[in-house]
Amino acid sequence: MDSLALDPKTELLKAEVEALRKKFLTLYTQRDDMLCTDKEDLYIRYLQEIGQSQYENYRLQVEVRALKRKVELAQSYINRDRKPNAKHIDTQVKKELKDYYKQVEQQQEALKVAQKAETISKFDLKEMHDIYRVLVKRLHPDLNPTQKAQDAEIFIKAQVAYRTHNIDLLREMIMRLKMDEEVDTLVNNSEETLDDMKARLQKQIAEIEHDIAYLLTTFPFNMRSLLDDPEALATKKEEMKQEHGALLAQKRIYAERYKLITED
Repeated sequence: MDSLALDPKTELLKAEVEALRKKFLTLYTQRDDMLCTDKEDLYIRYLQEIGQSQYENYRLQVEVRALKRKVELAQSYINRDRKPNAKHIDTQVKKELKDYYKQVEQQQEALKVAQKAETISKFDLKEMHDIYRVLVKRLHPDLNPTQKAQDAEIFIKAQVAYRTHNIDLLREMIMRLKMDEEVDTLVNNSEETLDDMKARLQKQIAEIEHDIAYLLTTFPFNMRSLLDDPEALATKKEEMKQEHGALLAQKRIYAERYKLITED
């Protein structure tokens, strides 16, 4: 590479490839951080802040729907000059609304998990992210075309450790590896040219940027602005409180109607 070092165009291309490698590394770890840590933390925050209210309101919506349907079925008995059969009505409503009841159970289970969850400390999170970034730089196959099979296996283990917040294993990995790789070394040991590297990295960067942009539009990432805005969060909680009151009123109305229709 000494002769190439005298060529200004080659030196410029090397600098461009190194800049692309750094950008790829930053974006790759950002996407992994979003999927492995940020997503879970945002989801837990969402459940802890308004998840309980959301669950209560949805449960009430299902109860109102069930009572309304019971009133309709009971009235159909009356219209046929028959006495409403409460047992049959209950069985039919449970069958019709089984998917709604299942969703209620799923939301309840999610809340239980969130209440027990412990988020990783911000200090451990930073260390874990920093270590993982270095491991990606050294072990990611797209940044290391001449990677050995052993390194590929270690990278898979590093991904699992990061996703499961196993900071002790990440610390052990970082101690065992020499972390610096220069573009010169990569080019010398690879059949891929600098032009090939540049084109590949540009394509991969575009793909990751697309992934990140899409993730930001999905739940729970699209809830970040709400969770980070105390005023907006307070407004949302008040809206849910009012909705809760309205649902309780509807539940009482349908419960009274059903009782009147089915009374002897």
